[in-house]
Amino acid sequence: KDADKYTYSFSFAPNATFAQTMKRFDYLKDRGWIDSQTTQVTLKAYYLNYQLEVPRLQTVKIDFYFSRGGGIRSTISFMALALDTFIYPASYAFDILFVLMLIASAAMLSRDALKAMSARDFKSHITFVNVVSWASVLIGFLIVFLIVSTGQMRSDIRKAIAAFEGVASESNAYGLAAKADKFANYMQFVRVAIADAHLLFMIRCFISLKWQPRLAVVTRTISKMSSDLGHFLIVLIPTFIAFAIAGMMMFGRRLQDWSTMPSAISTCFKIAMECQFVWGDLSAVDFFTSLLWVWVFVPLVVLLMLNMVLAIIMDIYQEVRREAGNTMTIAAHIKYLYMAFKYRVDWVSHDSLYTGVSDQPATLSLLELRQAFPSMPDFQGEYLVAECFNKARYMSRCGVDTSVTAGMVAAIHVSLEEMLNDIKTMKARGWLGMGFEISNPGERECVKDILTSVAMQQHWMKLTQKAMSGLQNKIEGIEEEHHESPHKGAPAGAAEGAQCKVGTE
Repeated sequence: KDADKYTYSFSFAPNATFAQTMKRFDYLKDRGWIDSQTTQVTLKAYYLNYQLEVPRLQTVKIDFYFSRGGGIRSTISFMALALDTFIYPASYAFDILFVLMLIASAAMLSRDALKAMSARDFKSHITFVNVVSWASVLIGFLIVFLIVSTGQMRSDIRKAIAAFEGVASESNAYGLAAKADKFANYMQFVRVAIADAHLLFMIRCFISLKWQPRLAVVTRTISKMSSDLGHFLIVLIPTFIAFAIAGMMMFGRRLQDWSTMPSAISTCFKIAMECQFVWGDLSAVDFFTSLLWVWVFVPLVVLLMLNMVLAIIMDIYQEVRREAGNTMTIAAHIKYLYMAFKYRVDWVSHDSLYTGVSDQPATLSLLELRQAFPSMPDFQGEYLVAECFNKARYMSRCGVDTSVTAGMVAAIHVSLEEMLNDIKTMKARGWLGMGFEISNPGERECVKDILTSVAMQQHWMKLTQKAMSGLQNKIEGIEEEHHESPHKGAPAGAAEGAQCKVGTE
C-alpha cells in the first residue's frame, strides 16, 4: 500500500489512434514521468480472443526495473484466462466421476479409521499408504473447491468486459484490469495446486500397483533398489558436484552455461544424459585443462557411474521378476474380479478364509478345503490351489525367508529335544519293544537273551528257507531237461540215472 502512494497509473483507450497515443507519451515525457527516482515501470495489456471455441482473455505484463547503478532489467509474463469453466459436455462427466471417486475413497478410508478407533488401535491405521491416500483425497476436494470458485470470478470478468465495451472509460478499464489481475494470480495458484495434486495422485497410483501381482514388480523393484541406489548416490553426487564446480571455475568466466553453480550443474547433467557438448567452446582457452576435464568426466560419470545405476536397477528387477514367478496377469485379474462379483453370494471372504484355514493342519488337500468351505465356488478353489503351487515353486527357486528359516530351525530343535526326552523316559521305564516294558534290570537282561535267541533262530530259518528255495529251483530245472531229452535223442536211462543221482545227493 505504501508503494501505491508513489505509483502513477494511466491507461490507453483501445480506440485511440497511434498519433493520440504518441502525443500522450510526449506529454508525460515533457513533465518528467520517468526521472531519477523511478525504480519500476510496468506495462499491462489485455486482449480478448473471442475467435476460439472458448473465449479467452490474454494478459501480458512487462516489467522494467531500473537499478541505481544504471542497469535495466526486464521481465515478461503471459497468462491466458478462459472465460468458461467447462468447455465440452464430456468435461461434466469426467468431473462428476472424479468427485464420485473422491467420495468413495473418503468413505472407505473413514470406515477403516472408524474400525481402528473402535478397536482402540488407531495407530495401525496411520501407515504410509493411508497417509498418502488421505492426502490425495483432501487435496482432491481442495481442487474441486478451487475450480468451482473460479466460476464466480469468470462471471465478474465477463461483466467487466461488457461494461468496458459499453463505456470505454478509465474507471471501467481499471476495474477490468484489477479483476483480471486478481483472477490471473488466483489461476496461477490453482494451476500450481493442480500440478502438485497430480504428483500426489501419481504416488498413490504407484502404491496402488502393489495390489496387482504383475504391476507390483515395478513398485517392488523401486522399493528394493532404493537402498543400493541410495548408497551409490553417496558416491555419485559428490563426484558430480566436484565436476560442476571445476567446470564453473574453468568455463564460467567466458560461457554463460557455466557462469553460475545451478547452470553448471544443469550443463553437466545435460552432458551426462545426452553426451553432447560443443568442444570448440570448451577448448577455446586452456586447451589441455579442458581436455583433461572432458576425458575424466565422460568415462567416469557418463560411461561408468550412469551404467552402474542401470546395472543396479536391472539386477534388482531380474531378482524381483524371478521371485514373482507365474503371477496373475491383468487379464486374469479382471477375470478374477468378474468371477468374484458373479459368485459374490457364495464367495468366501479373506477374513473367513483365513480364520477357517488357521484351524486346519499345515498340509491341506483340496478335498479338506472343500469340506471346510462347502459353499466355495470351484473357481475360487482352483485359484487358491494354483497360487499355492506358485508359492511352492517360488520357494523352490528362491528359498524361504531368513525369518522363516530361523523359525523352522527352532521348531526342529524343539522337536528333537522332545524326542530325546521321550527316548530317555522310555529307557528309564525299560522299554524293549512294542508292548514290552521291564523295569527290573535282571529280568531285562534275561528277556534280552531270549529275544536275541529268537532273532538268531529267525535268521537261521530265513537262511534255511533260502537254501531250500534254491534246491527246489535246481530240481525243477532237471525235470525240464528230462522232458526235453527224448526229442534230442538222449537215452531215457541216462535221464533216470541223473534223476536218481540227484536224489541220492
